Amino acid sequence: TGDGGFGAKAGTEYKIDERQTAYMNYILDPDRTDIMSRGGEGVLVSGARTRFGDNASVFAEERLRHGGGYSGLTHAYGLDFVPYANWRAGVGAEWGDLHDPVAGDVKRVAVSTSIGYAHAGLTYSGKFEYRNDKIDSLAAGHSERDTYLTRNTVGVKMSDDWRFIGRLNGSYSEGSLGTFYDGSYLEAVTGLAYRPINNDRLNMLFKYTYFYD
Repeated sequence: TGDGGFGAKAGTEYKIDERQTAYMNYILDPDRTDIMSRGGEGVLVSGARTRFGDNASVFAEERLRHGGGYSGLTHAYGLDFVPYANWRAGVGAEWGDLHDPVAGDVKRVAVSTSIGYAHAGLTYSGKFEYRNDKIDSLAAGHSERDTYLTRNTVGVKMSDDWRFIGRLNGSYSEGSLGTFYDGSYLEAVTGLAYRPINNDRLNMLFKYTYFYD
């Protein structure tokens, strides 16, 4: 809690059997912002995950949004699998209808892919997403927006005491109404972490961040 408002998360999970799990979470985010809207947003997520052996699992979710941003119901499905030793990957899809009294109605379709690697002191995880929004609003009429997003993190164990960390998050959107409605975002982080094995009371982090919004 704070000046920005109240935020919370609550959830429950039920293990149906050794392979299937059902879950439900509610998240109240006070910092959420959307086009021409400002205020808290709540998201209720209910879904289930089924595991096929040790190498693959699938999930299905229903996501109900309400509050200061867009409200509505979206459906999400995904597959996570381990193609090779030390590797993991995933694919996902999401679609649904969202509504905002100011920004208008949105039909959203999104697809994503993710990849991860961990071996011999090197870790990497990345996700790439493409999103298409068809928007109908009283102010601007019908429009369409394509958005490309990526999220990447990397870590390298340089020695027993030193670690390298890196992060690259970015997005770019292009709309049919012109450059005024386009947007781009970039966050790049590089740094070194020092955690000596002979002194567990000392931790140091040297980090540089480049941010563009």
